[in-house]
Amino acid sequence: MPIVEELSSILSHLFLCQAAEAIEQTNLDSATDNAEYLVQLNKAQLATSQATAILEAVLSTHVNFLSSFQHTDVETIQQSNKYFNMYGLKASVDNLSWSANCILNTCE
Repeated sequence: MPIVEELSSILSHLFLCQAAEAIEQTNLDSATDNAEYLVQLNKAQLATSQATAILEAVLSTHVNFLSSFQHTDVETIQQSNKYFNMYGLKASVDNLSWSANCILNTCE
């Protein structure tokens, strides 16, 4: 599975675990008999910590496209673009567009 899809899947799982943990914490806070709810909260916290560990274990490689563009394959560039489309800041796209316009204006 490509890294971006894997990352998306892992993040979705982590968010579900965090939501379950929040629900269990709410249940514990409003319960009169805390023993069962405490067990459920501990399970949810364990699932969240395991999902976090899996996320941290995802291998990501930093590539400097300016210095290594001749040795970078097309798939790496596509994955980078896909990652920034999904998780990057809109400001970076706006900055790129602004920079492109400035560069084009210097050519005239």
